[in-house]
Amino acid sequence: MKLPRSILFFLCFFLFSGLCSQENDEGKKRVLFDFDQSGNVREYIFQVYSEEDDEWLDDVMWVFTYNTAGETVEKIEQYLDFDLGEWVNYQRYLSVFDGNGFLIEYYRQFWIFGEESWQNIWRELHRYDNHGNNTIYLEQNWDQETGRWIDYFRNLYFYDGERNLVQTVSQSWIPEKQAWDEEE
Repeated sequence: MKLPRSILFFLCFFLFSGLCSQENDEGKKRVLFDFDQSGNVREYIFQVYSEEDDEWLDDVMWVFTYNTAGETVEKIEQYLDFDLGEWVNYQRYLSVFDGNGFLIEYYRQFWIFGEESWQNIWRELHRYDNHGNNTIYLEQNWDQETGRWIDYFRNLYFYDGERNLVQTVSQSWIPEKQAWDEEE
C-alpha cells in the first residue's frame, strides 16, 4: 500500500522513530527517512534496487539543517560516488528568515569540484509590509564573471486597506534596456 507523504512522516516518526521507507509502485526505488527528536527530517536517502546485486543501493541524499524556530535553513543534495564510496556534494539551498519568521532570502548553489566550495546560482528576495504581506518577490541570477547578482524576474504585490491582495504585477528584467518589462 502506498501511503500519502504526510501519513508516512507521521508513521515514521511517531511509530518507528527512525529510518523508514516506502517503495514506489514498481518496487525498484525507495526513500529512507531519518528524523531528529523534534520531528524534523534530518535526511532522506533515495535508493534504487539492484537486481544484479540483489540489494538496495544508495543513490541521492538530502540533508537538512534547521534554526531554533524549526525553519529549514539549509538543504544539501549529495550523491553517492561509487568510485570513492562516499557522499559528494551536488547542490544546496539556503533560507534566511527575518525576526518574524518570514522568508526574506532563498539561495541555490552548486558545489564546485576541485575548488571544494559552493558557487551561487540564483536567489530569491522577499519583502513584506508592516502587516506581513509579501510586497516584492525578486529573482536574481549570479554572474560569475562580475561577481554580482543580476535581476531576472519580479512580482510586485498590491493590497487594499483590508489587506486583501488586489493586484500582482509580473515583470522581467530586460538587460539591453536596463529596465523592467511588464509580462503580458
